[in-house]
Parts: sequence; C-alpha cells; structure tokens
Amino acid sequence: MNIAVSVKAKDANRLAKSLWWFFLLLLTGTSGYYYFGEGKYALIDCLYMTVITITTIGYGEIVDLSKSPTGRVFNIMVAFSGMGILTYTLSTLTAYVIEGDLKNEFVRGKMEKKIKQLKGHYIVCGYGRVGRKISRELSSKNITFVVIELEEKIKGYFGDPILKYYIMGDATEEIVLEKASIKTAIGIFVATGDDNKNLVTTLTAKLLNTSVKVISRCEETIHLNKMLRAGADSVISPAHIGGLRMLTEMIKPHINSFIDHIFKQTDDQHIIESFEVKDRFDNKKLSDIKLYNFPETIVLALKKMDTGNIIFNPGRDMLMKKGDILIVITSLDEQTELGRILQS
Repeated sequence: MNIAVSVKAKDANRLAKSLWWFFLLLLTGTSGYYYFGEGKYALIDCLYMTVITITTIGYGEIVDLSKSPTGRVFNIMVAFSGMGILTYTLSTLTAYVIEGDLKNEFVRGKMEKKIKQLKGHYIVCGYGRVGRKISRELSSKNITFVVIELEEKIKGYFGDPILKYYIMGDATEEIVLEKASIKTAIGIFVATGDDNKNLVTTLTAKLLNTSVKVISRCEETIHLNKMLRAGADSVISPAHIGGLRMLTEMIKPHINSFIDHIFKQTDDQHIIESFEVKDRFDNKKLSDIKLYNFPETIVLALKKMDTGNIIFNPGRDMLMKKGDILIVITSLDEQTELGRILQS
C-alpha cells in the first residue's frame, strides 16, 4: 500500500481545518482593523496590516491605533493568535506535502530490499488489463511476483492489496529489471501493450538471465517471430486468442463451456495439470505410472522435450523420457498424489 496516499488522506482533514482557521483570522483581522480605523483605511491596507502583524514582519503600523487602546489590545490578540495559527498551518502543510513522501520513500526502500532477496519468483512487466489479470491469478495461487510499471500508470493502484511488490520504472532498462531481481527470477511476463517495449524487454531479460522463462505479449502478429528470435519462450497474442474464443463461442459454444469449467479450478471440479517426467520414469512406459490407481485422471497429451512434438491421447505403451511433460485432467485430490509419484 502507498503510505504517501494514506498519510495525505489522514492529514487532509487537519490541513483543511488549519486553513479555515487561518482564513478566519485574516477575515477577523481585516474587519477589526477596518473598524478600529473608523473606515478611514482601505480594506487592502487592513488586510496588509493583518498579514504583517501575524507574520511579525515588524513594519510600521499601516492602521494608526495610537488613539485606540482597545484597538491596541485587538492588535495584540491578532499577533498572538496569528503566531499560533500560522505555525500550526505551516507545520500541517509541511506534513501533508513532504512527510507523506518521505514515509513513502522509506517504505518503498524496505520493499525494494525485500525484492532483492527474492528467489524463484515471477516478474510482471506492465500493469494494464493483461498485467493486472496475471497478477490476480498469481496472487490467488500465493505465488510471489514483482510488478514493473511506470509511476504515472501504477500510482492509481497503490492501495491494491495484490500489489505487494512493485518497481516503478521502464522494464526495457537493465537497472529496472535488476531491481526486480531478474537474475533470481524463474519467469517473466512481458505484458505491456507496446510491441516495441515488449521486444526490448524480452531481449534485455534474456541477456541478464539466460535461464529465465519469458512469456511475451504481442499485439501485431507480424512481430511474433521477432520476439521469438529475441528470446521469448512463448508469444501470446490476446487479440488472436480473443478472436478465436469469440468464434468458438458462436460456432461451438459447448467447447468454451468445457474449457471454462476446467479452468475455474473450484474445489469440486477437475483441473488441467502438467508434470515433468523425472529420473524415476526415464525410459519407462506410460503404463508404469499405474494410472488405474487414479480413476479421476485422464491423460490428454505427452510433450516430447527432445523434439517439441505433442502426442495427444498417448497409448499406455508410450515410452517416456526424462524432461517430457505429461498433461492430464485430474481432480485436486489425485493431483497431489500423482505429482508426488511423477516428480519424486
């Protein structure tokens, strides 16, 4: 949460009250000097007399009160009241304008120190519609991530509880990515709406950490190959996917309903999950997993990492290699046990 926002909200009422008292003092002083001056002095002179009195500037009397003892008493009251109210107003204004920013910088500094200690986290570049959706999903799964966005675009979301870690800056710059601990991150979502920025960010991220997985957003499909050549492990076009989704919804709505059902991942539903084949099942057949012990699990595909081919509905005699990816639909209960067996 942005401390500057909370501090200023807290001090706003106090500042408004102090300004009101200061305005009331000016009004009272101006009216009083006009009265004790018997209307001989212009209102601007009476206001000037009020200002030099409460600020203790020490100029000579603009309004002659030498023949009015009551006026002198009024002058003393204005002087003492003015000193107190003016001091209070200036201190409140200082706290409102400066103190919030100082506290914000202090808290931000502590946050950036924590970010430097992160390992195995994700980075989300861009906090627009796509970036916020990614962040919400990561947050719902309790996955640690750091958001990178320009100050003018992210400051409106400082109160968002999802925004636990963030770096204000341009993700195309090495120093900004380093502040987000790019060298210890395992994945980075390059999700701005600018293909040029996404291209440069992808390239920069791979230069700083060759092992980090980069998923890049691409608005124009003509840039897709460029992003892949820049080092992106995968390139996603929201417009392309959105168009296909709309078409499927119109022509084959039941397919979309099925996909929505799978990806909601509520407690009483099945989910799509992937498991990497480890040493235990290297050069073993799919039947060796003994899937008959998992009646709620359906094997959708096997991705061969040596060729990149995806084999849909693989037979039980399919040979698996270490590093292959098994994609299944399974229940939440069987997911844990299957993961323990496959990745032990």
